[in-house]
Amino acid sequence: MKRSELKRSGPLKRSGGLRRSGPLKRTSKLAARSAKTADRDRRYYEQRDDYLARNPECQIRWDSDCTRWATEIDHAVNRGVDPPGVLDETNWNGTCWHCHHMKTNNPGLARQRGLYGRELRPERPDGHLDKLIRSANGDEMDAP
Repeated sequence: MKRSELKRSGPLKRSGGLRRSGPLKRTSKLAARSAKTADRDRRYYEQRDDYLARNPECQIRWDSDCTRWATEIDHAVNRGVDPPGVLDETNWNGTCWHCHHMKTNNPGLARQRGLYGRELRPERPDGHLDKLIRSANGDEMDAP
């Protein structure tokens, strides 16, 4: 079906809706980081650099676009699930940007490939990681 051309009386004009009178201003103050959090973050970045130096290759290898050089840390159990566990290297996988991006943006496929939880890393003797994985997945915890 052939469409007829749209007839306009004149050129399109932009309304002035996006203009600002000045720079944006913050309406609330940022919460200060606690000394404990700042110390944990400092230790994390130091430990991360050491880990990437020891493990230079991508451990996920999502597809053929993988660069094979680890530049980031992927946390098998999400950092938000276990904030103190962010320093636990058994929860880390060195990965390239592409593979980390693909895993993060395709969680269902990543779960099918076994990229969440303890599949890539051995479990700690106390079962800590296994408990976190079950709670993050919503599985029922074993009764004590």
